Amino acid sequence: MSAESFALITGTSSGLGEAIKNEFIRQGIQVLGVARRSLAEEPGYQHLQLDLSLPHAIQKIEAALPEHSPKEWIVVNNAATLEPMGLWGSLDPEKLAQAIHLNTTVALQIMNLMVRCYPKAKKVLVNVSSGAAHKAYQGWGLYCGSKAALKMAGEVLAAEEHPHLKIIEFEPGVLDTPMQSVIRDQKREDFPMVARFQKLHDEGQLIKARQPAEALYQWIRDPSAPPYQVRRFQG
Repeated sequence: MSAESFALITGTSSGLGEAIKNEFIRQGIQVLGVARRSLAEEPGYQHLQLDLSLPHAIQKIEAALPEHSPKEWIVVNNAATLEPMGLWGSLDPEKLAQAIHLNTTVALQIMNLMVRCYPKAKKVLVNVSSGAAHKAYQGWGLYCGSKAALKMAGEVLAAEEHPHLKIIEFEPGVLDTPMQSVIRDQKREDFPMVARFQKLHDEGQLIKARQPAEALYQWIRDPSAPPYQVRRFQG
């Protein structure tokens, strides 16, 4: 796969990642998607079925990159998990380690790979963030901690002022995705704020993933945008 504009997106099999994938393809961007589940390939889309919680995932991602440099390379660090959820002291250590690798380690490895590869390409890094990156939610120790780590890593990358690189910290809002279903199914003792998210769903306040995906593309294309920006989709 070689193109004028090439995107690597993690977590493309559902939710926000799928919506971003579809929007990028619609805009003529060649996409390499990475997800644990299989997904049919189509014109403009190549799929890498890969469990990102495994230790050597980054080597398989690098091996799947185009041999020849695109003129523009976009990376969207989207894949993440909320689980395990629960108060500190109740979490399974092995599941916690796997989730940290998915949410944080592999995302930082991809950032490192992005800086190193294709030195002449224009680059845009999108780290999908959340209000959980800067607000503490009981039962979300893993998710809050991993999103805060990714946020700080992006800020450090911006401070290093690498050439031809723009960074977007992207908060898409509370979306109508499978992740929200997982939240609503939690027990109150594991996630004390579960009633708030059930109410958002019941009142129809969840955002369709297509909307922030479309907004993200426009922000990427904004010629006046600074090298580092925080973008929050408001609906």
